[in-house]
Amino acid sequence: MGAFPAKMSIVEKLFALTFAMIAVGVRAAITEIPSSGGALTTTITVSEYTYENTAIGVKMKLRGYNVDTTSLDTLQHGPTLRFKAGDTVTVTLKNEMATCAMADCTHPASGNGYHYSQKTNLHTHGLHVSPLTGADDVFSTVEPGESGTYTYSIPSDHAGGTFWYHAHHHGSTSLHAASGMIGFMIVEDAADEVPSAILNADEVGPLAIAYMDLAALKSIASESPGEVWTSADDSIDGGYKGYFVNGKVKPNYDVKLNRWTRIRTVFLATDIDAIISHNGATSGQSCEWYLLAKDGVYVSPAPRALGDGKLYLAPGNRADVMMRCTGSLGTVTVSAEAAAKKRRRSLLQGGGPGGGGGGGGGGYVAGELFTITVVADDSAVTTGENYDDISQFNPKRPAYLMQTLKDEPAGLPTPMTKSVTFTAADGGCGVNNEQFVDKDTPLDSVALGTVQKWTVNGNEKHPLHIHVNSFQLSGVTDASGYYQDGDWHDVVYRPTGVTIDNYYFMVDRYAGKKVVHCHFLTHEDKGCMAFYTITGAEGTTVSGATASAMATLTTTTSDLASDGTSTTTTTTTTTTTSSVAGRATMMLRGKAIYLGITTAVTLFFL
Repeated sequence: MGAFPAKMSIVEKLFALTFAMIAVGVRAAITEIPSSGGALTTTITVSEYTYENTAIGVKMKLRGYNVDTTSLDTLQHGPTLRFKAGDTVTVTLKNEMATCAMADCTHPASGNGYHYSQKTNLHTHGLHVSPLTGADDVFSTVEPGESGTYTYSIPSDHAGGTFWYHAHHHGSTSLHAASGMIGFMIVEDAADEVPSAILNADEVGPLAIAYMDLAALKSIASESPGEVWTSADDSIDGGYKGYFVNGKVKPNYDVKLNRWTRIRTVFLATDIDAIISHNGATSGQSCEWYLLAKDGVYVSPAPRALGDGKLYLAPGNRADVMMRCTGSLGTVTVSAEAAAKKRRRSLLQGGGPGGGGGGGGGGYVAGELFTITVVADDSAVTTGENYDDISQFNPKRPAYLMQTLKDEPAGLPTPMTKSVTFTAADGGCGVNNEQFVDKDTPLDSVALGTVQKWTVNGNEKHPLHIHVNSFQLSGVTDASGYYQDGDWHDVVYRPTGVTIDNYYFMVDRYAGKKVVHCHFLTHEDKGCMAFYTITGAEGTTVSGATASAMATLTTTTSDLASDGTSTTTTTTTTTTTSSVAGRATMMLRGKAIYLGITTAVTLFFL
């Protein structure tokens, strides 16, 4: 074995092999790119590749971001971008997909349907940023062989949270996002935004939980004029249907016994929802998890007990949880469960959306997502905030996420009321009886400086997504306790038995186009989308809107009832100091896979 000098120690060999693996591009975990000096600048390249996983019998042509040719048994997601409020994030999107090989690669006459499979762009899902050209403009186009630059000026008061980005070119959104053209954006929490127990917690993730029906994906491609990549591949064995997490099938992640770990997730699918739970509560591992945030916004108060222990997610929803296992060492399984389908047939199965939102998507699909191995804690100190019960808190809120907005407090403008209904339109789904026309034809307008109070119908069948602004739920009825008054979302569907009377948000700062659409992306491609022109002077804010400081409660996680309510609500204002030592020490993202490979190959050379 001539790979290492004879006198190298075991540790030296381990480090040498580790860096050699990095040099050749071994992709054991999703790359993370942090900002520095108030800026993050990177390039994301779109290219075509052949995914091949012999373990599940699949070989298929897909598209991905920054494709790693040494790891083609992994779906090729983009890097995780970590930055802070006030930073400037610049992404150059480089389109290396092949040009169309057919004479006619234009869109259908209606402008809707699957098309433009080689064209792309970038959408920052959930960020409160400008939708104008050069920023979060989903009507921009990056042609094959060309590049486009997107610059996002993150507001200085932007709330910390879990966000994501994905391709959003109308007509190819579902094909591209379902292929894996997605990535995370994490806005780091400020020191005074959440308690130090949250700031210093170990992390698993962020985890992209994706349900993929590869035969359906190929069907989408076959309907796209000029598509000669995905649709040309006949090597699919059985049309695999199942879940991937960060591009892998049933990966494993470690958490330390008795120690709190934050798990960030996003759910991805073309037309199903998910109900996610773990078996650790009834196993020897005695695991508990509490809801921390939804769609990049902390719940208030947080953490929140989950009455039935389940997360209810539509495509695009994020859920952050705090998890602690206090029993024995061992393995916990996190799974999606089946439920009675609240919908008829999906568009991919030949059914139309129908009236009032009609048929909608395909319900829920059971399956194992990933495992968590509870391992011994080798930390020098095993007491303190990383182990103790967590005190509930109300997070610091910027003015645009004013927690009392739904109460229509005095001093704010009287809310402007509008209604959004997913309806049947031209044989498909539409918004207020209209299908998407083009980028120059708005459905309506909203004015900067206003408070909006919307009613929404049909989102028990079509998840509602609104760009630019998160919205606050009001008048909620939900036996599970997952949906509550005052929660902020940017995607909402209503499971059976859930009612939501109103959706509040402020129209502030950013003029341009506010896109509203069904977040079953197959439906969006086929016309279930609209946009509202945001009128007024750029930079206008809502008069009377106020920020609020973080405050801790006297209740802890051990005081929470099974329905998520607290036994007391006494508050004390708290200021914390920031430390990322816990997260930096653990580096759990992909740790088990990476160290497993490194150790195994190192032992070979000893």
